[in-house]
Amino acid sequence: WSASLLIHPTQFLLEPGIPVQSSSRLGALLFNPGGVSAPPIWIISPCILLLVLALLISSLRTPALLAALSLGAAIVIGQLVIPGHGSRDQVWSGPLLAIAMAIILAPTLKFAQEYLPTLPDRRLGWRHAGWGLIAISVGLNLIAIPVWAVTGGAHSLVSSQTNSHIPAFVSALERTPTRPKTIVLRSSPAQTTYFVTRGSELLLGDADVAIAVPDAITIAMNQLASGSGLTSARVLGQYGIQYLYLENPAPVTLVREIDGIGGFARLSATTDGILWRVIGSSPRILFTDPSGNKTAINSQDVSAVANVPSAGTVTLAEKYDRSWRLLLDGRPIPLQRSSSGLPIFTIPQAGQITLSYDGTLHRALLSIELITLIFGIVMALPAGRRRRDVKSSGAEVTGGSL
Repeated sequence: WSASLLIHPTQFLLEPGIPVQSSSRLGALLFNPGGVSAPPIWIISPCILLLVLALLISSLRTPALLAALSLGAAIVIGQLVIPGHGSRDQVWSGPLLAIAMAIILAPTLKFAQEYLPTLPDRRLGWRHAGWGLIAISVGLNLIAIPVWAVTGGAHSLVSSQTNSHIPAFVSALERTPTRPKTIVLRSSPAQTTYFVTRGSELLLGDADVAIAVPDAITIAMNQLASGSGLTSARVLGQYGIQYLYLENPAPVTLVREIDGIGGFARLSATTDGILWRVIGSSPRILFTDPSGNKTAINSQDVSAVANVPSAGTVTLAEKYDRSWRLLLDGRPIPLQRSSSGLPIFTIPQAGQITLSYDGTLHRALLSIELITLIFGIVMALPAGRRRRDVKSSGAEVTGGSL
């Protein structure tokens, strides 16, 4: 992923792990990054007061302007949405807020250390009120943050006690040779999110989150959420998605739209959520002979080996990638791209096919990163000869001079 940043530099603006939504403009202004793990907005950070104080002090104005610039960038950029890990994600404003904090804290605290001892000798005025307000804000923050961390803050994205949100029989499909995919849909009054799963909970590094999903799926899901997705089921079915799972609490309007839009057959409705089957969905690997007969090919996690009875086409319900390889009796078959954006292979005759994914480029990038890391460690180590070598060398020089 880090090497792919050179090709997609906009992903520098995203979190490298689980996508976390940024806060609103008001939250960013109050140095609150937002997201599931962020404190509530009523716990006001004292950094905003320190920034205002620094802007009023001439000796601190330069770092204050730099911090204000970083804060303004966090407010503006945090509202953008760009392609990210498996979907279109909102830009994460946390690093920009951290930069603003780092710029403003050190000079402000140093100034306070020098200025506060002289405050009792000054006439009572706005300086005392300002510093008193900052002291109250810092004190309340030191009390509120630990209390929130052990209560509401404990319900973060990463937890040691997490129940599965996937129905049991859908999870069992992960161990079947067809390996169907499921879209898990979560909707709230603020937003609607989704992710593609292969029978289990979403894991970092999965194929469907390591890179952005195809644009066709993004468009289909946007149309489905807006109630205009007449072709959403057909598009999802082409990519091997056989189930749509909507978690509760779900908006009644969205449930009615999915029921009435066509292409989805409801299978179950429980207190956890509602499950639909995508009608006419394709298997992960599909063989089609010249007469139009279709046969599903069993597969493993990545590869597949099978015998095809005649000439035809092999369609892979995955995102198009030039690293997909198919061998027919040991001979490579050229990769093609279908009109719907899927990888396909044209088989000229019957024989044994071997489908795999060539990770040579991926391994090369990992090797380059490892070599770079080792080179950096070696160059960072202290240089020079051992002490006994230095002494013996010095003795030889001294003896020669005598």
